[in-house]
This record gives sequence, structure tokens and C-alpha cells, in this order.
Amino acid sequence: MKKRAGIVCAVWMAAVLCGCSMFGRTGAGENTEEYTDVPKSQQTVLNWAVWDREIYPVWDALKEAFEAENPGVTIEIKDLGSLGYMKVLLNDLLSGEDYDIITTSSVSDYVMLCQKKQLLPLNYYMARDKTDLSLYNTDTENLCLDGTYYQMPFQNEFWMLFYNQDLFDRQRIAYPSNDMTMEDYADLVAQMTSTESSKRIYGTYYHIWPSVVRAFALLGEETVPSFTSFAYMEPYYAMISNQEEEESCQDYIQISTMGTNYAHAFSNGDIAMMPMGSWMIAELVGKQNQEETSYQKWNGKNWGIARMPRAAGRDPYEAIGSLRGLAVHASTKNTELAWKFLEFACGEEGARIQASYGSLSALYNEEIREILTGIEYFPDDESSREVMDVRTILDMDAITGYSPDEEEKIRKALPEIHTIWEEYHKKIMSGNQETSEALLQLEEEVQAIGNESVEREP
Repeated sequence: MKKRAGIVCAVWMAAVLCGCSMFGRTGAGENTEEYTDVPKSQQTVLNWAVWDREIYPVWDALKEAFEAENPGVTIEIKDLGSLGYMKVLLNDLLSGEDYDIITTSSVSDYVMLCQKKQLLPLNYYMARDKTDLSLYNTDTENLCLDGTYYQMPFQNEFWMLFYNQDLFDRQRIAYPSNDMTMEDYADLVAQMTSTESSKRIYGTYYHIWPSVVRAFALLGEETVPSFTSFAYMEPYYAMISNQEEEESCQDYIQISTMGTNYAHAFSNGDIAMMPMGSWMIAELVGKQNQEETSYQKWNGKNWGIARMPRAAGRDPYEAIGSLRGLAVHASTKNTELAWKFLEFACGEEGARIQASYGSLSALYNEEIREILTGIEYFPDDESSREVMDVRTILDMDAITGYSPDEEEKIRKALPEIHTIWEEYHKKIMSGNQETSEALLQLEEEVQAIGNESVEREP
């Protein structure tokens, strides 16, 4: 597995590139004394914010492994659920709830927590312990705000195309390939669709998130568009709208109103393809290991994955992803121990544990890939294995089309931009506003925020 070109060789070099001072202030009240083992008579508890504990057993696997290596330490997992995770977390933090370790689900959420001053600066610890950011298959500059890192790269999930092998076998149609264009994908959706009541098959499924459309759009163009551009996404919204009319996919309003769970929808067996993040691998693998679930009727390995369709000429080893991080709460009383957990969970040992449960760690290399693709219930065909061979993961929130200084200023506006984007996405998908008009208005508002951020005094 080749490492991503352009990633710096060590954290202090990354600090130079993004203006981080790794030996700057560590923050008021920080304990910089080296952590020593806690006596067994004294139990130290670290509270860790996560989501969907029952769905992702990897949380408990990391907890148990760390506890085994650190006698006298207990990781208390606080499951806030995936629906409204950030809202619940912020309410807890601002009301003084006790947290030591925080999981972030995106760069936008990370920025929001930084702006709320809920995360501890990590520069001192990263420099002291010589943290090597070149090991991570992601753009770590996305994590540098005002010269400071506040989290470590934890997971770097990316978008792929899941498909039901049984349905393709039944139709005698070849599985999705790793080199599909957007046109190939649209044709395959139509081929796999059956509207007969007794043989109802949806060619594809689109969950309600704006990121679903953006994942197609970022790869469907010949070059990566500017982050604050949205008008170019019109053909991708049109594709989904047309497929809804042709009953090739379920209706957005129905999915949204019913609160449909995407993994449950896929397990029903009537959806041929589903664009979704790699996190669904862990869900499918976990479900197939459980008893009395609808996944069991598939009799094991009858799902596969393919690369997302893309414009002709785009790098097949490039993927669209979303970086998740681990951070230390600014008010923790266990700074060194919390940092030790970050090093463990985000390091090589943590990456091996994550891979063994079907989760894609940000620290990614050939060894991790082999563990991940070798787990029980992972598709055993070489085409599916090839999907995991990625060299570049472009983050969904990557700020493109601006200078480095402008990028960081716009990055700080990500929470506001995401809120506006979500509002317009709902209008488009619900049919409450014409697509081209909505995208132009969205683009104008986002670019106004971007310009204001760039012009604003540091």
C-alpha cells in the first residue's frame, strides 16, 4: 500500500506547513507531568463519548484492550446515539457533564467544538511524544486551527457502493465494477429495478444526508470543484429525482418521515445497490455475527462492495471520505491518561483492533488492509478487496480553491455552512424549491460566508 503523496513525514513538519507551533502554550490548567501507572487500589475512570455502542462493538474492544494494558483504569463509555449526537454532546458539555475523551464525527463537528472551547490543545503532547502524522491516510492539515491541533485522526471512513449479490445473480447481471462512470451506474440502476409487486427491486437507495449527493458530485466531475461551489451539483440531484420518478429508489420524503435506518433497509433484500460510507462494513459484519436478524437469511457473504462511480479519467484510487477524530475534553482532570488513550486508539494497536471489527482507521497501511479484508463475512472476491486499496481520501469538508490562509478561515465557518446546506438540501429533495434556483442561492450564501471569513480579522 503506497502512502499518500504530499503527507509530511512527521508531526513537527506538518506543524510548519500549517503554521502550528508544537512547543507553544499547553493551555491553562494542563497537567504536563508524565503519567504513571495508577495503583490498583485507586480506580481511575475515563468517560468517553461515542455513538451506537450496540451497533459498533469496536468501542468496547478498544476499551477492554486499553484497560488490560492499564490496570486500575476504567473506560466508561457514554453512548449518545448517532441521531443528534452533536446536539446531545454539546448540551452535556455546556452543562458541565464529566467527559475526558470525545469522538468527533466530522471536521465540521471538530471545528464547532473548538469554537466552543471544549477541546484541549494537543501540540505539546504530540511534539513531546513525536507523533508521526505521516502514518495517517488523510490530510492532517484539516485538523490544524490557528496553529493548534485539538484532536488526533481516529477513523477515515470513505464512500463506496454496497450491493446485494443475490439480486444480481437472480437477474443474471454482472456485479458493479470498480471502474464505473456515472452513466454506467445510472444504466445499472435502471437494469436492476423491478416494479412488479411480487418481484419488487429498487435499483439503488439514497439516504437523506446531503453528503450522499456530494459524494457523487465530487467524483463525477473531471476535477475537484471549489468547496464553496454548489451549482455543479444540479445533474446529480436530477439523477436522483429521475430515479425517484422511475421508482428505481425509495422516495426521500418517505425515508425521512419514517426515519428509515439505511442498514436495515439494505438488509430487507430488495435494494440492489446502496452508496454508503465504509462504516456500514462494520454494521454488516456485526449483524451477520448476531443471531435472529434479517441478515442471517443471506447465509453469510452475499454482499459486495465497489468503488463509487466517477468521471472518466479520475484516479481510481481516490475516494471521498469523512475524518473522525479523538479529542481530550478541555476540562478533564486526567489529561495525561486521556492523551495516552488517544495514542493507543489512534495508533497502530488501535488500528489493528478497529480493522478486526470492520472499521477503517485513519492509520492505514497494507497490514491494516489485510486484517480488514480478512475478517469473517468480509466479501471474499478480489474486486471487493480492491476497493479498500485507496491512496488518497479527499475529505468531504476539504476546502479547495483557496489559498492556505483562506482555507483555514473558511474552515472555521464550516458549522454555519453545513447548517445552510442542510436546509437547501431538504428543500430540493422535498420538491419545495427548484433545484437550480436553490443551488444558486445556496452557493451565494456560502460564498458570502466564505468571503466574510476570509476578510474577517484573525
